[in-house]
Amino acid sequence: MTTPVVLVAHSNAGRLVPVVVQASPRPVVASVFVDAALPERRGPTPGATAQRLAVLRGMAGDDGRLPPWTHWFDEAQVAPLFPNAGG
Repeated sequence: MTTPVVLVAHSNAGRLVPVVVQASPRPVVASVFVDAALPERRGPTPGATAQRLAVLRGMAGDDGRLPPWTHWFDEAQVAPLFPNAGG
């Protein structure tokens, strides 16, 4: 017997929940969206707008990989998320 699982998605991963549920080797009995984007009710769910994709492509290195998300923003925007990072 295969043990069922609960899928927990955060942020843009929420858009991928239907695909993950279909591909899961185990039955998914529930999905929890934690501060997550919701997939479209019908049809395909775009991962990003054309404008956002252009920005992401511009940030990618020669290997096509993006830097860590904390480098996507000015330090002043990221620092309040990590109040104890300096000590």
